[in-house]
Amino acid sequence: MLDRPRDVVAGEFYADAIVHAIDAARALVLVLSQNSAASHHILREVERASSKRHPVIALRIDGAPLPAGLEYFLNTSQWLDAAEKDAVRTFPKLIEAVHHVRAGATPAVTDPGVKSSSAAGAPRVGTRNRVIAGLPF
Repeated sequence: MLDRPRDVVAGEFYADAIVHAIDAARALVLVLSQNSAASHHILREVERASSKRHPVIALRIDGAPLPAGLEYFLNTSQWLDAAEKDAVRTFPKLIEAVHHVRAGATPAVTDPGVKSSSAAGAPRVGTRNRVIAGLPF
């Protein structure tokens, strides 16, 4: 998992490392903020994850407006909203959504107040259990 440019091996192309990390991940955890909304990289990363049919679990931490391109990719699911609530109360829901993805289920973030009806079993043998987080601060 690549959290920041410092996680890229010296001499490796940053874009190549990001593409390989997204391809190897089971999901993309996107932290929506003023900084991420302004980043052209985030849109490309969300687009890449979407094209690979990886779930995008979005956590909104402020009320910054989203650019149309980013909103386009996020319009099919409800994001977790830590901007209007105490963020500490939102993190368990984020962790639950990640566990659902790791177990092979659809993320339970369509309605943050309701638990998913999907059974969360153990991860299937041979499946990728990596989740990449985009944290542009």
